[in-house]
Amino acid sequence: MVEINITANVNHVARAPSAYDLSRLVFVGGSPRSGTTLAQRILDCHKDIYGGPEFDFVPSVMDLFQTMRTSVRSGRIDSFLDEANLVKTFRNLLGALLLPKLQEKGVSFLSEKTPSNVLAFGLLEECVPECKKILVLRDPRDVVNSMLEVGQRQKRREGRASGFVRDTLAAVEYMNQCLRAGTAVAETSLNCLVIYYEDMVCDPLAVGNRMYRFIGASQMDTLDLENEQFEAARNKESWVDWSTPGTTSGGVRNDRVGVAKRCLKKSDLDYICARTISHPLLSDRYPVPQKRTVAARWCVARCLASRFRENPSPLRDRFVRFLAE
Repeated sequence: MVEINITANVNHVARAPSAYDLSRLVFVGGSPRSGTTLAQRILDCHKDIYGGPEFDFVPSVMDLFQTMRTSVRSGRIDSFLDEANLVKTFRNLLGALLLPKLQEKGVSFLSEKTPSNVLAFGLLEECVPECKKILVLRDPRDVVNSMLEVGQRQKRREGRASGFVRDTLAAVEYMNQCLRAGTAVAETSLNCLVIYYEDMVCDPLAVGNRMYRFIGASQMDTLDLENEQFEAARNKESWVDWSTPGTTSGGVRNDRVGVAKRCLKKSDLDYICARTISHPLLSDRYPVPQKRTVAARWCVARCLASRFRENPSPLRDRFVRFLAE
């Protein structure tokens, strides 16, 4: 029998992160294909900021926080902990997951860029209000076009596309989910900065200095994206369909602004305009007519027909109802 002696040693217990520690964490988010990688590359150019590959799990961590908080409030698990201790636990968890990398790199700030972070912005604001959030916005038509390009690459490689890149309907639905979450926080939080993809392309240094000031870092006189060494995930399979030339290296490409008008069918463009959420952060920058057209309805019919061919049973009734309208 092996005897195990467990002793409590306070020197081995991780110190709970302070509010100052957590204020050094920056979360970049937005709709996929909105320019979050470019924003991360610009942040990574600063000597006091580490901006590396996507961590992926911040939204999942915050989803668990929300689930457990609901259970505490309902009385299901309040015998184990109260809401204050739950918040403290998740603040400690985020610090334990991310702050060691900041310390390893010897920098003042760590930027974690995963597009779906935007879905956790509201919960981050409640649980870790000190952290900074950067919302990246782009013309919704170009966002959807870029999503569909990813779907085409998936189809060529795997024979089919899935999730929000499968077709225009799925792309708009997920984009709107991201936009609702991001704009809701941007409206109310002083710790959320909104930047636009088109501005980054036009003048990356000016946008970079806006982000640096917001975070608390010094401004820069020049920005050398051509020679910046951006760290991508080692598992290439996880991002092979998402990366295009210039995504993670080289200078800024300006041929991606307004690309949807050249690449998408009128039916897709009309559907995107009709269905994208209405919000001043979007409509003031991207004025598009939000009205349903015959072409937009044709986009719906085309997407549903394609889905029906792939998997007829779940979509049969929906397709029939659409045709009957």
